[in-house]
Amino acid sequence: MKRTLLLAGFVCSLAVLVSAPSASAGTITCNDPTGARSGRIVGNIVVPSGGRCRLAGAEVTGNVTVESGATVGIRESSTVGGNYTCNGCTFADLHDSTIRGNFEISGETEGSFIDGSLIKGNLQIEASGAGPESFSIASNSIGGNLSFDDNTGPSFLTDNAIKRTLACDNNAPAPVSSGNAAKSMTGQCAP
Repeated sequence: MKRTLLLAGFVCSLAVLVSAPSASAGTITCNDPTGARSGRIVGNIVVPSGGRCRLAGAEVTGNVTVESGATVGIRESSTVGGNYTCNGCTFADLHDSTIRGNFEISGETEGSFIDGSLIKGNLQIEASGAGPESFSIASNSIGGNLSFDDNTGPSFLTDNAIKRTLACDNNAPAPVSSGNAAKSMTGQCAP
C-alpha cells in the first residue's frame, strides 16, 4: 500500500532501543516540504516540530529523529546508520530502505507505511493511532523483535521475516496478521 502522492514521501523518525553508531558530525535540521535530500549526509537529522522531510537515495551516518507533528518519508534505497525515532509525529514511512539501528514510533497520529525494508534492530510501534490512514507493515526483514502494542485504527502486518518475536497486545481493533515468520508470535498476532 502506498500513501497518496502528497504524503508518500514523508516518514517520521523513531527512537531506537539498540545501540547504533553515532555520527562524528553535528545535527542537521531537515524541513524541506518541496524537495528530497539525497547522497551522503554526515551526522544526525532532526525534523523539527511540524516540519516535513523526505530522504530519497540518501545515506545518513547518524540517527533520524522526528519531533511532534512532523512527517518524514524515507525511500529509494536510503540508509540510516543509527536509529529512526518518532515521538508524537504525524507519520513515519519507510520504503525499500535500511535502518541499521532500531525504529521506534510512539504517539503517532496517522499510521505509517513500512514496506520492503531491512531493520537491523527492533521495530516498536506503541500508543499510536492510524487516523485517516492505516498501519501497513509488509515484506520487511527485522533483525530483532517487532512489537505492536496499544495502537488504534486499521493495521496490517503481513509477510515480515522477524528474527526474534512478533508481539501484538491491546490494539483496537486487532491487527490483521498473516504470512509472518518469527521465532515466536504472541498476543493478537499469534497464529
